[in-house]
Amino acid sequence: MDIRLCFSFLLVLFCLNAVSAININFEFPEEVYQNKEFNVNVLDIDVSGTFDVKIYITNGSGKIISDIYSEKWQSSNYYIKSAYPSRNSFRLIVTDDNGSGQICVKLRQSGKSSAIGEVCRSIEILKKEESLGSDYNEEDKKVESNLINNDEEIVKNNITNIVDNKIESINYDDKPIVLENKKSYYTSYFDNRLLLIYGFAVLCVIIIILLAIKRI
Repeated sequence: MDIRLCFSFLLVLFCLNAVSAININFEFPEEVYQNKEFNVNVLDIDVSGTFDVKIYITNGSGKIISDIYSEKWQSSNYYIKSAYPSRNSFRLIVTDDNGSGQICVKLRQSGKSSAIGEVCRSIEILKKEESLGSDYNEEDKKVESNLINNDEEIVKNNITNIVDNKIESINYDDKPIVLENKKSYYTSYFDNRLLLIYGFAVLCVIIIILLAIKRI
C-alpha cells in the first residue's frame, strides 16, 4: 500500500512538472544598461489560450531588479493580465544593480492563480558609464583625447596660415592715396578788377539816366 501511495505521489509530481514545463520562446538583448529601456519579445509558446505574462530580471541574489510597462511602469513582480497572444512585445527597465543576472518569462492561464510555465535565461547588466562597451578602456580614452588635440592643432595651424598669407599679400610699397582739401585763394588783383567793373557799371547807369533826363 505504501509503495502504491509513493508511486501515485511521484506520478502526480511528474504530471505537474510535465504541465509546467512548456516551451516559451522569447528574445531579448544579452546586455542591458541601468535605467535604459529595452524590449522583450515573446515569440511563441507550445500551448494555446490567453495568458497572463510576467517578465522579470533578478540579480545574483535572486532579487527582482526590474520594472515592466503596462499603461504605467510597475514592478516586474506583477503579471500583465490577458497579455498574450494579443500582445507579444514588452518594455522593461533595470532599476539598479549590475553584473550577471537572469531574465525570466512566466505564464499563467488568465483567471487562474498558478503558473503553467517559466523559462529563464542569463543576462548581463551594465552600468551607465559602461555604455560605450567593455572594450572601451583607458588606452582608448587616451587615443580619443590625442585625436581631439590633433584636430584642434590642425585647425589652429590652418587659421594661422590664412592670416599669414593675408598679411604677406599686402604690398607695403604702395603709398596710400591721400585726398587733399585744396583751398582757393583770391589775390588783391582780382579784388581790384571787380571794383573797376562795378564802378564802370555804375558810371554807365548814371550816364544813361542823365541822357534820359536831357531828352525829356
